[in-house]
Amino acid sequence: MKLSYFLSLFSGVLTVGLCSIIIYAGSYLKDLSVWAIVLAVVCFFLMLLTLLIIGRQPTSSVKLSFKVRDPSAFRISMYF
Repeated sequence: MKLSYFLSLFSGVLTVGLCSIIIYAGSYLKDLSVWAIVLAVVCFFLMLLTLLIIGRQPTSSVKLSFKVRDPSAFRISMYF
């Protein structure tokens, strides 16, 4: 299993965790409780670090025999 797949899964788990912290510990965050703030900040920075590591993964320089169309151009041309 590639590292980027694991990191993507880990980032998703951290995102769900951060959202859960914000939802279920929201009153503690509003009261500036230290444990809730530390937990939210640690979860946020781990998620940010994971996304930066994924972004730094090397890309393949192999020339492909096909090209995927740009989805944004497809959406615009769809209306004309």
